[in-house]
Amino acid sequence: MKLRAIIFFSLIGIFGEATTASAQSLKGLFKSAVNKVKQEVKQEVNNTTSKTKSAGTSSVKGKLPAMNNSSSSLFGANHTALFAPVGTTINAKYGIKKVTPVKPPKEDVKQPDWNDARTYVYELDNQSLVDEYLMLEKCMETKYINPSGPASFRYHSVLDELVERTSRLNRMVEYYNEANDAANDEDEVAFADEFIDLLIGQVLKQDSYKRMIRSSLAPFATLNKLSGKNFMKSETMDYFEKHGGLENAHKANFTVVKSRKKK
Repeated sequence: MKLRAIIFFSLIGIFGEATTASAQSLKGLFKSAVNKVKQEVKQEVNNTTSKTKSAGTSSVKGKLPAMNNSSSSLFGANHTALFAPVGTTINAKYGIKKVTPVKPPKEDVKQPDWNDARTYVYELDNQSLVDEYLMLEKCMETKYINPSGPASFRYHSVLDELVERTSRLNRMVEYYNEANDAANDEDEVAFADEFIDLLIGQVLKQDSYKRMIRSSLAPFATLNKLSGKNFMKSETMDYFEKHGGLENAHKANFTVVKSRKKK
């Protein structure tokens, strides 16, 4: 089996496991993929090397993807924090609407009308999404909202959208870091392109990512502090600190990422 095929199918298998894993991070799963395949990769290289040496040619080691041991070789020097979305453009209304949160009525019977009057969660900008979540979370914690009442459906819709947006941001940074780590490790250099393709397919093509990058990301940092929950991982916070911050990341020219695989 060719080296590329070994890598591809092994990563697909691990990614299938990642969709159902809850306790183990994607980073850990992909590291497991690398470790699992590494021996097969080395064996493939050794076999090919032996053949080429027998034929009087040089080792195949020089044929592995060439990296410069820095992110500039993968994403460009001094790249901006956010990457350009890929694929179809989403609805122009999504991710930009500023809305002041309105507390639901306490009576369950009045809550359906309140639900109907709310702005569609896809349309909310990041600040409005965070503000509404914090308001509804307090309503849930204080039992102001019945956990099974009509207003709870809005709470879960807001929470789902918030988790979806912040998760895409965390994955973006995770795949970015993994690609650079692989590029800097001679045993894993062949995996860098795989992580770049995961960055494109699992983040940059997703509608939730496209909604998220239309407004400031700073509210997510505030959310971490006010909620006591890590919606944004420390690695994500560190990444943005090194690349211009969260506040105006959405205003900069996005860095274009393209697949490095030969078609």
